[in-house]
Amino acid sequence: MNTETNSSDVLSSCDQARVVLRAAVLSAESGQPVGEIPQVAEDADLIISELGVRDAFDRILVSRHADQGLEVLHVSGLLARLLPEVAALAGLGDYKERHKDVWEHTKQVVTQTVP
Repeated sequence: MNTETNSSDVLSSCDQARVVLRAAVLSAESGQPVGEIPQVAEDADLIISELGVRDAFDRILVSRHADQGLEVLHVSGLLARLLPEVAALAGLGDYKERHKDVWEHTKQVVTQTVP
């Protein structure tokens, strides 16, 4: 019998969301890229108030590397769960006339904005 378990099997969806939020904050504040980003299940029953989402978003948005923190949230799927209208920005734009898509532009503007 195999007693080894995958860490993603052990973590609840809420715990996975906490890990992603923590990774996003650390990446935004330190500028260090995040390794493997866990996916947060689409059907997860997230209790937003328990996750400290507001505090995490505040810390990400005022960080020197806010773009990295936002990208962690996006890649994990957590951004789509928390702010679907913001996650929908990825891939929007006319590449023939503009130099980047709306998501990339949004991350750049947030990063360059004074806290």
